Amino acid sequence: MKTAGVTTGAFYGYYKSKEELFDTSLKEVRELPGEEQTRQMKEISERGMARLIDYMYENRDAFQLLILCAEGTKHEDFLHRLAEKETESSLAYIEVLRQEGICVRAVHRKLIHIVSSGLFTAVFETIVHDMPIEEAREYIQQLERFHTAGWEELLGVKFGE
Repeated sequence: MKTAGVTTGAFYGYYKSKEELFDTSLKEVRELPGEEQTRQMKEISERGMARLIDYMYENRDAFQLLILCAEGTKHEDFLHRLAEKETESSLAYIEVLRQEGICVRAVHRKLIHIVSSGLFTAVFETIVHDMPIEEAREYIQQLERFHTAGWEELLGVKFGE
């Protein structure tokens, strides 16, 4: 941690804030009715990803430690835990839609986890490859469009409508 110029205390302080950041983004979606979640999904997702990139770059040293140097620490499964949170959120969204009578294609939990893990792995590549923030923002916007189209196809819903 000294190599990155971050104390142990600061690192764990950042980690708690990251948890809060992710939880806040998920909560924003869960509080809306299913049809409204679908209508606003693109905007909510774009805002969440923009906040994530900004936060990652504001705390770049901590994220480099978390992503590149967590092996052997209690944070080595960070990506897995993050993908699990996203999986649970996606399953909750699907259930809300079904309860509201909206037809949603069945998507296996394992596939949701794999897609979520792939998304966050791709997002963290901006740190791994030391991209300038402007390039990272552009990359994330393109990645977001790609994932949105994929989810629309998998679920059989159209976001924004």
